[in-house]
Amino acid sequence: MTQTQLLERCCQQPEAHLAVAAMNHYQAYLTGYQIVADTDEEDFDLVHFEKQLMADYKLKKRWCSSRSALCFLTLVEGDPNSLHVYLKYRQQLAVRSESQTLANEHRKDWDLEELLSVRGAIRRRPKMYLGNDAGSGHVWSLISGARWAEKDHPRETGEGWATRFMREFQIKIEQCNPCSRGVPWHRTLWFNCLCAHDISLSGFFSCFTCFQSGGISDDGDDDDE
Repeated sequence: MTQTQLLERCCQQPEAHLAVAAMNHYQAYLTGYQIVADTDEEDFDLVHFEKQLMADYKLKKRWCSSRSALCFLTLVEGDPNSLHVYLKYRQQLAVRSESQTLANEHRKDWDLEELLSVRGAIRRRPKMYLGNDAGSGHVWSLISGARWAEKDHPRETGEGWATRFMREFQIKIEQCNPCSRGVPWHRTLWFNCLCAHDISLSGFFSCFTCFQSGGISDDGDDDDE
């Protein structure tokens, strides 16, 4: 799968891939996917994309990074429309590389569970990986990306960690919050934390630590750092 193909399926079925149909959730999803497996190579010139964006929106001053360009799209187009606009640019400008990679060569040995653990990189610097407004929904999109990478590039050893975690963590959250049955766990944590993204993120990490030890917190307010 190329990044353009991943974006296309997120636009077509956002509820199956993203916690929220928004640009920052797609970026979290892509990060999760690439932790598990590489995407197929394609020729997408970011400079050309930025120039085209500037011409289309009649801008004169360039931004400092490609992330700024995506933030601009979100600002002027809103979510989820910014995802569809970005997809059109990628479909117009991206060319898939002629070199093909075998499915098993995409797999990586990075450990998402470890990255989310107390001393893991994502746990220590969540805004670097998930954005400044990171919340429980962004973590859901991140792990969803990893789960879909596991589906696209399955191992012979069986079910991957992200796939198993999404199912088992959902069960644990529902056991602690019976009224949330059928509600994705990121929404339950967000609601329990008074709809505050930063608190819901801390709540997720507290629950995640308890889940790793065999239990789970029913309030998500503990600070395990």
